[in-house]
Amino acid sequence: MNEDPLYTFEAGGMRVLRTILLVLTAVSILGCIIVVVVDPGSWSASLVTAVALLLTYTFVWAILPTRYELSRTHLGIVFPWKTWRVALDSVEWVRAGNWWEAYGYYGMRFATKPGQSIVIRRKHPNLFTRPNLVISPDNRAEFLRALDSLGTGIEVVS
Repeated sequence: MNEDPLYTFEAGGMRVLRTILLVLTAVSILGCIIVVVVDPGSWSASLVTAVALLLTYTFVWAILPTRYELSRTHLGIVFPWKTWRVALDSVEWVRAGNWWEAYGYYGMRFATKPGQSIVIRRKHPNLFTRPNLVISPDNRAEFLRALDSLGTGIEVVS
């Protein structure tokens, strides 16, 4: 059953990252066009380069979350193409993370703003079927308050 979210939080740093990806895409396409205009014989290499860069930027865009949604029963990690719903009853505890845990922690790391990272420890974690999570909503304190206010029994460690 899909429950409507009670709280929605923008993923930290995503406005900046989306702008960077958009600028990189435009610069890449423009660069390829300039190379073809300067050297018409290089159109095939420019086309391959443009396609490779666009695929890379699309991949990065697809794997970064855009927002997080909290309902009474689930945490939704919203990607541009799908929402991954994590059952809150599978969570043992949650705490504010250290900046470095956005880069190195056992589990899946979706932190886009390391200074706002949150570590979510799962009950009986497994890297492939029930991973621990590191996320980074734009406002960590507000997210932790909202989670604590749901009364789910999840320990919010300070």
